[in-house]
Amino acid sequence: MEISEFSNGSSGFPHKLLEVRPPIKKLWYRGEWREELFAKTVAVVGSRRMSRYGRSVIEEVVPKLCNAGFTIISGLMYGVDQLAHKITLEHGGVAVAVLGWGIERANDPESDRMADEIVAHGGVVLSEYSGETRGQLWTFPQRNRIVVGLSDIVIVVEAGVKSGTMSTVRWASLFMPFQVACFRVLRREPIL
Repeated sequence: MEISEFSNGSSGFPHKLLEVRPPIKKLWYRGEWREELFAKTVAVVGSRRMSRYGRSVIEEVVPKLCNAGFTIISGLMYGVDQLAHKITLEHGGVAVAVLGWGIERANDPESDRMADEIVAHGGVVLSEYSGETRGQLWTFPQRNRIVVGLSDIVIVVEAGVKSGTMSTVRWASLFMPFQVACFRVLRREPIL
């Protein structure tokens, strides 16, 4: 598993990430970094506890995005993230996974297998965390700013009001107002 890196300000550092705050100092990645991967991008994010509704949205929307030439960007957690990547690869699309843990850290077997498949199909797996850094509660919201920063559009498949996905929406509201599509926000309390 070959790992490469970029430092902020170095040649090749993704221009889309230069405006992200707090600034990203360094990125580590697996796969072949090609600028055209990031020419037309959409983030597909949502709940780790995906419903049948969420599954049906991904199965309908992601193939259309792939056919339209979008690179699909997401995290690599179970639920919406992994299904978005799986459907992307099944439809000949290209995926970029942004990790909330170190680039060399083994996570769960499904995440590790999916990372290998993404790279094998011409995509990239990246992280701002080096080596074996463990995922922490704070690393996932920080990861979300990279997902948003690399994306032209953010699609929220479904999310709880107090979920981690909503941190992605907050980052998107800072970097890309008016380009967030939300299919469903789940609420525990009734809407009056």
